[in-house]
Amino acid sequence: MTATADRSIVDAGAGGVRGWASDGGISWSSAGVVAGDGAATFDGASGCIAAVAGVAAPTSVSVETWFRTTTTTGGWLVGFSGISTPSVSGSSSHDRNLYMRDDGRLTFGTWTGSVQSITSTASYNDGRWHHAVATNGPTGTRLYVDGALVASNGTTSGQATSGYWHVGCNLIGVDWPGVPSSVYFQGDLDEVAVYTSQLSPTAVASHFRSSSTALTAASARAHSAPWAVWRLGESAGGSLADDSGNGRTATTSGTGLTYGEPGLTGDDTAIRFDGASGCVVSTASMYDPDVFSIEAWFSTTTTTGGPLIAFNTSSTTALPVSGFDRHIYLRDDGRLTFGVYPGSLQTITTPVSYNDGAWHQVVATLGPTDGMNFYVDGAPVGNLAISSGGAYLAYWHLGCSELSTWPHPPTSNFLAATIDEVAVHTVELDPATVAYRYALVSSLSPSIGGHAARRPPTLRWTLDETTGNPQDGSGNGNHGTASGSGITKRQSPAVPGGTAWGFNGSSGCIVSASSFINPTTFSIETWFRTTSTTGAGLAAFTDNAAATATATNHDRVLYLRDTGVLSFGIHDGGARTVLSTSATYHDGRWHHAVATVGSGGMKLYVDGTLAASNAATAVQSLTGYWHAGCGKYTSYSGAPTNSYLNGALDEFTIVPAALTPVAVHARFVAGL
Repeated sequence: MTATADRSIVDAGAGGVRGWASDGGISWSSAGVVAGDGAATFDGASGCIAAVAGVAAPTSVSVETWFRTTTTTGGWLVGFSGISTPSVSGSSSHDRNLYMRDDGRLTFGTWTGSVQSITSTASYNDGRWHHAVATNGPTGTRLYVDGALVASNGTTSGQATSGYWHVGCNLIGVDWPGVPSSVYFQGDLDEVAVYTSQLSPTAVASHFRSSSTALTAASARAHSAPWAVWRLGESAGGSLADDSGNGRTATTSGTGLTYGEPGLTGDDTAIRFDGASGCVVSTASMYDPDVFSIEAWFSTTTTTGGPLIAFNTSSTTALPVSGFDRHIYLRDDGRLTFGVYPGSLQTITTPVSYNDGAWHQVVATLGPTDGMNFYVDGAPVGNLAISSGGAYLAYWHLGCSELSTWPHPPTSNFLAATIDEVAVHTVELDPATVAYRYALVSSLSPSIGGHAARRPPTLRWTLDETTGNPQDGSGNGNHGTASGSGITKRQSPAVPGGTAWGFNGSSGCIVSASSFINPTTFSIETWFRTTSTTGAGLAAFTDNAAATATATNHDRVLYLRDTGVLSFGIHDGGARTVLSTSATYHDGRWHHAVATVGSGGMKLYVDGTLAASNAATAVQSLTGYWHAGCGKYTSYSGAPTNSYLNGALDEFTIVPAALTPVAVHARFVAGL
C-alpha cells in the first residue's frame, strides 16, 4: 500500500475507486506482505483512509486486508460508512464492519434493522501478519482468517444505503458487540480490497497463499470457532477438559481407557480405548445439529471395527437404545464410514483401509453449503447432497455407540484405538481449512509419515536478527558468521512474523561457526527469492571456514543455474551426481527448497512437492562447514556463473535426517 504526495491512494484493481488519506496519522515506510511493496502504519489516533467516490452498498460483498498489530484498544480495519472524509466526524451510518475488539478478536457484521455479527474465537493482536476476509451475500456471512473459515452465520444482507469505504477508522455504535476502545486502528495494514461478490473458500485460501510469502503455524492456525475441543491429554479419568474455552467437558467410562499414551504432537498425550468398554461422552448435549464438522486423529490395528465418533441419545457411557447418527466408524476391514440419518441411511465409505497402526486425521462435515463431506488425512474421499440428519437431542460419544443397523456394522460397538485431538465445530470446515489443519498438525507430529516432521535440526538460522550474526534456533549452539558486507537485514520475509536477509550477489554469505564431521544423512531446507539470470549459490558444504565462495573440497550443494533451474548435487569422491528441476524459480517469488540424502537416495523438493529423485546415497567423506548464500559449485553440471546469491534467504535449516515427503509438505504449508 502506497500513497502519492497529495495523499491519494491508488486503486490497483479494475474499479478505479481511489482513496485519500488523513493529513497525518499514517506512515508509509513499513515492509508489506508482498515482496517489493510497502504497507501503511496507522497511529491509532487519527490515521484513516476513505474512498474518494461514494457508492451504493453492494448486496454481495467481500472485504479483504492484511493486518499486523499488538494493540489492546481494538480498532476499525475496513468498513462502509456515510462519512465522506477520512475521519470519524459526520454521519452515524456504518455497516459491513470488520473491526478488532480490545482482546484482539475480529468481528464482522451487517445491519438488517439490528446488528448481525460473527466473531473469531482466537485473538490476532500478536504482532504477526494476518490475512482477513469477510463476506456477506446469498450464502450467508463468513469470516476467514489466514485462509481458514473462523465464523459464519446465515445473514444474507446488510443495510441498503450509500456511502464510502473506510480503512483504519470509523464510528462503531454502542449496539455493536465488543465495541473497541478506539475507533482508530493502531498497526499495519496492507493489500486492502473490496469485491462486489462473495469470495469462495477456495479463492480465499488462494489469496492467502499467493499474497503471503508463506504460511506459519502461528498465522495459519485455521481456528474455526469450535463447539468443543478434547485434546485427551489427561493423566487420569473422570472429567476431560474442553480446550475450546466453552466448558463442554466430557466424562469417561470407569474401565477400558489407558491414559498418558504417546500423543500425536509430542507436547501432549492421548487415550487408548480397549475395544471392550472404553468410552467417552460429552456432558453437553446438542439438538439436531445440521451444520457441523467433527474431527479426530486416531491410530489402530483393529480387525473388529468400532465407532470413532458418534452422536446418540445416551447421556452416559452406556450404549443407546435408539437415536444414533452423525457418526464415523471403522468397518472390520479398516475402511471408514461417515453416516447420517435424515429419514434414511446416508453414508460415505473410504475405498481404502486405515487400520495400519499409523496416525490418521478424519473430518466429517454436514451443512447447506456443501452437503455431506468426508475427509481423511486432509484429502476429500466422498460427498453426498445431504444437508440434515436425525432430529433429536443427543450427546457426542468417542469410541462407543450402537451400530447394528448401519451398513457393514463392525463386530464391536467399542473401538480398539488410540484417539487424540478431537473437535466438534458448528460450521462446515471447507476443503482448504481441512487440508491446512492436517498439514499444521502433521508439522508438529513426531510420527506422521513414518518420520519426524519436526525432527530436531542440527542448525536453524531463522534470519530474524536485525543486527549481528545469525543465531542457531535449534538449541545446539551452531551459530553462523555473516560476511562483513553484502548482506541487508530486515527484508520482507518468507515466513510472516519474522524477517529475511538480502544478499548482494558478490560478497554476501553466511558460514557455520562450527565444523561438522561428514554428515551422510541430512536435509537442507531454505526459503529463497531471486530474479538472477547468472545463477545463485543457496547452500554448500565445504572445507572453507570463511564466509566466502572459495574452497578446496565442496559437496552437498544446492544452487540455481543461470536459467533459474534448481539443482542439488553430491560428490562421492569420484563422480558428481546432480538432481535438477524441470521448472525455473528465478521469478522474484519466495520458494521453499528441501534437498535430502538418506537410505532412499537423493530427493529434491520445491514448494512442498517432490521435483526430482534418484538412488544415489554416497557423499564425500568431509569435515566441513555449512554455507548459506554462497559456495563453490565448480565441476557440478550447470554450475552458476555467480557463486553468490543475488536475492534473499529465510529459515535456513539443516536436519540430520532425510525428511519424508509428508514431512516436507507439512513444513512447507506450516512455514517451518
